Amino acid sequence: FWFALALICLILGTFIEIVPVFYLTVPIFAAIVVSLNQNLLHLYVVFVAFAGIGMITPPVCVGIYTAAGVIREDPSRAFKEVPLFVGVGIFYGILMIFLPITATWLPNLLR
Repeated sequence: FWFALALICLILGTFIEIVPVFYLTVPIFAAIVVSLNQNLLHLYVVFVAFAGIGMITPPVCVGIYTAAGVIREDPSRAFKEVPLFVGVGIFYGILMIFLPITATWLPNLLR
């Protein structure tokens, strides 16, 4: 389930901003997570992580074009660095799937 969620968020995050993807998919995934007795916070953190990775992943790169527009820089300069960030992000995302404590330790400090 978690890898399917990650893949769906990664693909949808590539083409759509995070908030619309969140509104479209979280009600479905939240019902599944609750039925599996999993932590909803874990769902939200994994969701945002993979959708965020999707936002900087080609071909659309919504996040890169937005950031380049804000700082008035050419987006092509950022494309060289994308593989590093995507690789590290996917590694940490997989780590969050296998070890949920890595996704929830910081929010748990605020309780």
